[in-house]
Amino acid sequence: MVKPSASRGVILDLHRFSTRHHSTTQTASAYAVGGWCSGDAIASVERMDPSRATPIWEKVLSHHKPYAMTQIEMPVWVWRPNRRVDEEPDPDDEEYRGCCGVCKSEICFQVILGVSIFGLLSLARSIPQTQFVGLLGFLIGLSVFIVGVMAVKTRKPFYIQIYWIAQIIGHILTVIALVYTTIGLAVVYSQIDVRYMDLKKQALMMLIAYALATILLIPIAFWILFSIYTYYTYLRDCQLWIEQQDGPFTVDVQ
Repeated sequence: MVKPSASRGVILDLHRFSTRHHSTTQTASAYAVGGWCSGDAIASVERMDPSRATPIWEKVLSHHKPYAMTQIEMPVWVWRPNRRVDEEPDPDDEEYRGCCGVCKSEICFQVILGVSIFGLLSLARSIPQTQFVGLLGFLIGLSVFIVGVMAVKTRKPFYIQIYWIAQIIGHILTVIALVYTTIGLAVVYSQIDVRYMDLKKQALMMLIAYALATILLIPIAFWILFSIYTYYTYLRDCQLWIEQQDGPFTVDVQ
């Protein structure tokens, strides 16, 4: 967007452009913001004076990052926090460290993604037995995994926000299923007659296994969700920092 100012300048906001480049004319000069040159995005504002004998484009302002629209623009936010970041986020800061402060949140998140591959393989093996339900679970898990990979590759809060919500829903449903199964096994165990001791022992072993799985899953789920949220806070603050540096600025027109 290019807006004439009250003085002899124009105010250029690179963050809101929706074309490959933007130009305007004022006082017989043309201005171009961003664009492409030899396959590279341009990080500058250029001016051309057509009244010259040989008009050429001259750089009048540099920007800290290139600006050029691609064919498909990736979304940035699912929801945008109303938050101000006063300094550029450092991944080594304590607030951005995962695994209880042992390593960077990005590394911790990548470990979580790597471990989730084993869950996908387990779901894939269960498809022949569970058929539609197993296939649906595998496709949902694969979709969530791809979203997680996109969060790492693009570093956009949009993907990590979706991934975090999906993980919250998934862990809540998993805990509910385990608790429901444990209660059901407890009821079955209590109703088995003592004459069927072998069957009663099998039910007891299953009951213990599901109870232990439920007890272990709850703290693990909290750790995973906390680690994902820590990585989200880092990507969130990085994106907010970039946006806050892209405020309006003025170019003097000669």
